[in-house]
Amino acid sequence: MELDFLESIFVNFLCILDHDKIFLNRNLITRCIAYALLISHDIRRDTSMTILLRAHDAYDVIFLVGNKLRQLRPDERSTWGILGKALKRLNASKRRLSRAHWGVYTLRDVSSQDIQKLKSDYKCMIITEHSGKDLLVSSLPKGPLLIILDVKPLRLSLHEYEILHLTSSYKYAVGEVPVDCAISIVNWMLDNRVKI
Repeated sequence: MELDFLESIFVNFLCILDHDKIFLNRNLITRCIAYALLISHDIRRDTSMTILLRAHDAYDVIFLVGNKLRQLRPDERSTWGILGKALKRLNASKRRLSRAHWGVYTLRDVSSQDIQKLKSDYKCMIITEHSGKDLLVSSLPKGPLLIILDVKPLRLSLHEYEILHLTSSYKYAVGEVPVDCAISIVNWMLDNRVKI
C-alpha cells in the first residue's frame, strides 16, 4: 500500500464505521474532521484524518491529509462537500488509489492485513468511553500518534482490535464526552503538552 502522502504526518486520527452508516452520521463525521484538522484560521499541517468504511469483506479508506489539504472550512456543509467528492470517487474510480480533492485520497478494497500498515511508525492511542485511563487527568504518549476513535457510534469490532493488534495500546476514557469534543481535547493537550 503506497501511502507516501502520510510521510510527514505526526498525528493521525482514525475512525471506522459501516459504509452505509456514513450518511446517517454525516454531521458527526464532518465535525470530527473539522475538530481534528482545523486550528484557528488554518489547517493543522502535521495532522490527518483517516476514515475506514467497512464493506462486506474489505474496507474503503478516505484520507484527509493536513499538509496537502485545501479549502477545508469549519461548516459542516462544505466539509460534507469534500467528503462527498471522496465517496463519489470511491464508487466511480477504477483505480485503487486516487485523489478526490486537494489532500483527500481514497483507497478501495483494502484487506484486513493492509489495515495493519496504517499503524506502522505510530504509537497507538485508543479513545474509548469507559475503559482506560481518564483522558482529562493523563499525559499523552510522545512521538507520532495514531489516535483511534472507539466511541459510539464509531465502534471497533473485536476483529478490528485483533487485526490492528490493539490489546497493548494506550487507552484513554472520555466518559460521556461526544467523540468530536474528545478530538478537540486531545488536540488541545497535544498543542499544550500538559497534564491537566
